[in-house]
Amino acid sequence: MRIIPVLLLAFGLVCCVLGGKIQASLSVSEEEREAHHYVDRIDEDILAHREADIKADWAYESNINEDNLLAKNDAAVARAVFMKEVASSLKKYDYESFSDEDLKRKIRKLTKLDYAVLPEDKFAEMQGAISRMQVNYAKTKVCDYRNTSKCDLALEPELTEIMANSRDPEELKYYWQQWYNAAGAPTREDFQKYVDLNGEAARMNNYTSGAEYWLSAYEDETFEQQVDAVIEELRPFYQQIHGYVRYKLREYYGDKVVSEKGSIPMHLLGNMWAQQWGNIADITSPFGDRQLLDVTEEMVRQGYNPIQMFEMGDEFFQSLNMTKLPQSFWEKSILEKPNDGRDLVCHASAWDFMKQKDVRIKQCTRVTME
Repeated sequence: MRIIPVLLLAFGLVCCVLGGKIQASLSVSEEEREAHHYVDRIDEDILAHREADIKADWAYESNINEDNLLAKNDAAVARAVFMKEVASSLKKYDYESFSDEDLKRKIRKLTKLDYAVLPEDKFAEMQGAISRMQVNYAKTKVCDYRNTSKCDLALEPELTEIMANSRDPEELKYYWQQWYNAAGAPTREDFQKYVDLNGEAARMNNYTSGAEYWLSAYEDETFEQQVDAVIEELRPFYQQIHGYVRYKLREYYGDKVVSEKGSIPMHLLGNMWAQQWGNIADITSPFGDRQLLDVTEEMVRQGYNPIQMFEMGDEFFQSLNMTKLPQSFWEKSILEKPNDGRDLVCHASAWDFMKQKDVRIKQCTRVTME
């Protein structure tokens, strides 16, 4: 008869254990639902803060002045404060135990605060360093190679066109040195501050370095190895191209300007950053007796303007079944350099304002084939 109480006791213990597990399972499920509801609820607020931040950036880069700088910094601080609150709220959840992989990914991203993780004073230092570098880059002017009293040549469009079209190695070297001295050297201290704070923010986000934090955006632990493998695969081909271009430049400019071995002088490659070499195709083309296609003169003769060029581009992409640009694009974009004397960042850029019908381009367009 004693067997029955023992069985009842054993059954009771099993029920307690299972009941605890069932209760724990239910609590995790409730926590996950709560987290899901919170993330859904704040989605519009996140977009609103992001939009305000981008609008302030746009206003500043389109018209660099103190008022727009203050508004830009205020928007950045407001967004940083808000994202800290979001991260703090989400960190209370044991989200790695959630079953919804999409929700876990969202929370991981929202709890990584980028520069917003920095204390308020250091965040302000970071914003200040970035702003000063932007201002210097946008406002840099250099003096004319042949008339040093004329010091109003900007990167866009004057220096860009000179680097693309001049074939005087001394002139190219002069503008390259002048621009880098004016655009780079004065920002050395701010750039170092940016690097230091970037690293500090990364460590506060539990990364070993700023580089590791940037790489995390690809969500692939083998990303660097993949890139290295592609580079190694392309290296023999690139070395052949490099050797050929160096040979053609040496043939054109002479041994005193371009050495037989070693690096190619950066200023001879048709671009301020040597990013693309198409502008020196007249020198490097293997078929030098054939005229290269350049319809710039014809475009000017026919009266093309920047707006018309963008309209034609839009029509082309529509022919590929892509979406027509919204009317707001034409109303809000900057497609030509304003003639009202303002300072702005003229380097071409595309902007997404986190709204379905608000995309813009800011570019000081010149009528050329390029």
